[in-house]
Amino acid sequence: MKFPVRKIIVFEGLDNCFKSTNYYSFVRKMMLASWETGGKECRVITEKFPRYGTTSAIGVEKWLDGSFDRDHMKNYPEAINVQYSSDRFAYWFESVHGGERNINKLYDNETPTCFVFDRYNTSNAIYNPFIGNDTTIDDLTFDRDSFGIPQADIVVYFRMKNFDVLKSLIAQKADKDENELDTTFIQEVWERAERAIAKPEMFKRADIDLIVIEVLNDDNSIKSREKLSEEVWNAIINRLNEIGKGE
Repeated sequence: MKFPVRKIIVFEGLDNCFKSTNYYSFVRKMMLASWETGGKECRVITEKFPRYGTTSAIGVEKWLDGSFDRDHMKNYPEAINVQYSSDRFAYWFESVHGGERNINKLYDNETPTCFVFDRYNTSNAIYNPFIGNDTTIDDLTFDRDSFGIPQADIVVYFRMKNFDVLKSLIAQKADKDENELDTTFIQEVWERAERAIAKPEMFKRADIDLIVIEVLNDDNSIKSREKLSEEVWNAIINRLNEIGKGE
């Protein structure tokens, strides 16, 4: 495998779309591939956002547990985005060990590095667009333009094409946050996501390479864990190899 020098790969999708399951599967395979080459091919750095339990994610937790006035904040979605962006900003730029280093220094390093994230700013663009009711390029580049946060290079979106299947899976979830309890909100998000991924040119203008993974078969049954894992691995590695050959 020939990897590019530095890429941010993001796993995105609505709740209960098997995004996290495949994130862990892909990370394990990437780390094994890196270990087999002594880390020479590609160093792998991972993170899940929001980083619940950290001080930088307190605002996110207040939004999701209903502490903030949801009716008010729905009228000011940019305020919601800032809570999530603050967590990502802290991840990249917070000093470690007395200011000697931070994650952004690893991003600037020339060692081949793949940052693999479970959720990133694309979730904001789908859940909380702040211009109208549809995702725009401004939503996709909000973190970069407003905070100087590194932009995702590849977004792997797990598409649940049938809303009834998604609604059924969320209903079975034991611990639901305020977003998941709001069925109207979830349907709005699903519809917005469907419109967004139908506009790959918008992602391209934001310098984001979009890969859409279909979670459901043609008959709306859920694909097997093995089939999804294989599709995800092949799609990402093929794309990385293509990029690497061009650099």
